[in-house]
Amino acid sequence: MQTHPIIIDCDSNPVIPDRRWKIISHRKNGQLAWDPGKIELILPEAQKTLDLMPLPADWGKSSTGRTHRYRVNVSKLHEEMESMDALNANILDFLLENPSLIPEEWKKNKAIRFWGTIYDFGGPCVRYLRWRAGKWDWGYTSICGKGIDFDAYRRWFPAAILKAA
Repeated sequence: MQTHPIIIDCDSNPVIPDRRWKIISHRKNGQLAWDPGKIELILPEAQKTLDLMPLPADWGKSSTGRTHRYRVNVSKLHEEMESMDALNANILDFLLENPSLIPEEWKKNKAIRFWGTIYDFGGPCVRYLRWRAGKWDWGYTSICGKGIDFDAYRRWFPAAILKAA
């Protein structure tokens, strides 16, 4: 029996979580045949390097009690992701509807970002896929302002992109 590929319409408008959310930009990825082998989870250079912004001293300690001295420069991170074939939120929503298709090894990543769709929810943000409490769900991260906690972003938040052909 021949199986037909599952096609995801990455040109359609993405899910808007509720009426307070708006779309800032949405990169159309075309009609994508689902194949996890064609997706790469990468850490952009802006997350791996020490291209960081000093954290103001008045920010104090984090919830874990540590004082974070640096943050990822989100402007550079956003700029870098714009130059890549970042997958959009349509893939995220497809996977949430079809969790059995998500590769098992993706569970080890804390949150997989889908930079192809930028939302506005009180400021620019990106949605992510995460494995939490024994199931897949989504969250979001602001990509504006003073930056993002370097320790967390460096290790755990890869971006989903199409592998180069």
